[in-house]
Amino acid sequence: MFFKKTIAFSCCLLALCLFFNRIYAQTSPPAVPQFALRTDLIPPSPNAASLGKFGAVPVSLSTGVPNISIPLTEAVGKQLKVPITLNYHNNGFKPTEEASWVGYGFSLDAGGVITRTVKDKVDGDIFIGPDGQYDHVDWRFHQPDSITQDFLDHVMWNQSYDVEPDIYTYNFCGYAGKFILYNNKAYQYPYQQLTIIKETAVDGFTIITPDGTAYRFWQPETTTPLDKDNDNADRPKYTPPNPYTSSWYLLSMTSADLKDVINFSYSIPQVIPQNGPASQTLTINVTDPLWGYDLSQLKFTVPTRVNSRLLTKITTSKMHIDFNQSPIIRQDVTGGALDNIMVYNYQEELINKFKFNLDYFNTASTTKDTKRMRLSSVDEGLTAGKLKKHYFFYNTDLTESKSHPGVDHWGYSNGSSTSVLIPAKFYPGGANKDPDFSHANQGMLNRIVYPTGGSSVLEFEPNLYNNDHSVNYVYNDLYANLDANRADTTTTNVITQSTSFYINEAQMVYLNYSRNPKAIYIHHMGPGRKHLPKISPMTLQLTPAVMVTG
Repeated sequence: MFFKKTIAFSCCLLALCLFFNRIYAQTSPPAVPQFALRTDLIPPSPNAASLGKFGAVPVSLSTGVPNISIPLTEAVGKQLKVPITLNYHNNGFKPTEEASWVGYGFSLDAGGVITRTVKDKVDGDIFIGPDGQYDHVDWRFHQPDSITQDFLDHVMWNQSYDVEPDIYTYNFCGYAGKFILYNNKAYQYPYQQLTIIKETAVDGFTIITPDGTAYRFWQPETTTPLDKDNDNADRPKYTPPNPYTSSWYLLSMTSADLKDVINFSYSIPQVIPQNGPASQTLTINVTDPLWGYDLSQLKFTVPTRVNSRLLTKITTSKMHIDFNQSPIIRQDVTGGALDNIMVYNYQEELINKFKFNLDYFNTASTTKDTKRMRLSSVDEGLTAGKLKKHYFFYNTDLTESKSHPGVDHWGYSNGSSTSVLIPAKFYPGGANKDPDFSHANQGMLNRIVYPTGGSSVLEFEPNLYNNDHSVNYVYNDLYANLDANRADTTTTNVITQSTSFYINEAQMVYLNYSRNPKAIYIHHMGPGRKHLPKISPMTLQLTPAVMVTG
């Protein structure tokens, strides 16, 4: 197959940027308007986010993530029951992720939650108005010639149209999945036999399962974006409603015959500050022969405050279970930590207790930015000498910064530069964005010891990126040097040279080559500047061909 590559030069102003999890990118002042805010990168509270993982990434062996679930107890009513389990879901170390109230990588599944990922603008934003909502403008994406300049101006500059629906992720009592809202009707993916109702009288959702049980997610958790001045008048900025609901917790579940109800109680909101997305802008002026670079400082332009709620009690007709927070202030984030779970029967007798023993990665650190809470063990029982203990061990410590992480393209730690987001491919001295398993594997759970004395040993390995051939996405340089020389500058005959290299499976191969042209001239750039060779106009017609056989 022949590959042709045309050499061309142009003068323009380029802006290159990068984003990763909880990090978003913005460009230099554009010639045309564009969004300045990746709203889908604004995270919910650490506790809601830890539960939302199970809908965003299905917990199955096909994902490569082990299904680690430890049953603790059940809240049992006349007909209904709620399993309370401790789950571990961690497919790699992402420095920007915070620990939930039961430790990094763990979540306590005791009820359920629906979390919202904002896409473009918040669904139902009253400042946009009904005519600007997604379900009123989406017809334009299917009607020829309907994407007019006036429409784009309203989308980009006036911020008056929402062109993408938010994504809602649910996780409760063995069900997990996603849905979007269109004309207030829920559309699930993948489809499940669930009826999802967007309530109008209250801020919440009701989900009805095939057995008729109604789950009411009527306890909202809100996020408040802090209004910061737009530092670039040429770039429009969308500010989400202040506040808006980012999660809905399960408030009650009712049996189909209405004879059994289980209620859930939550704490008053605890304000958790979050930096929000960070950005960095690289401007390259290619009209300057030296290709001058202008790299901005890291900016956290959309800090948020999450009014987080934590579960305090589950009440049934036969018992109640209390979830008690630790009185000790957390060292890694502002918020609560679970100290114990108390199980009482209908006579208010304490029948069981679970004590959560929590400590920290990077114990020597004195700053929240490099500290993460971890679960070391769980004790079950009422008598000191007869406790059933689960112990948890981790492969390494965690010391990396949360706000200035060195991460790969997927947001996993790779130990690269923590001061630059722009990849080295675009900026000299930029960050290496290739995965590094030795860093992404940090702080992973590698051993569980059970009350019986037995244990499970966990060993993780990196995934391969699937490009239709299950080939690792990381490319490697393969050298097969070959020179084809012409002795003079006047002949035009084709010169053919060949060499060989070997690959072990079918894949895309990129060939890099260079040519010293027949004529070059040297342009002097002035005192203290380097001389830069420039290709003369006659050589711009070069269209060399490369043939790969075999």
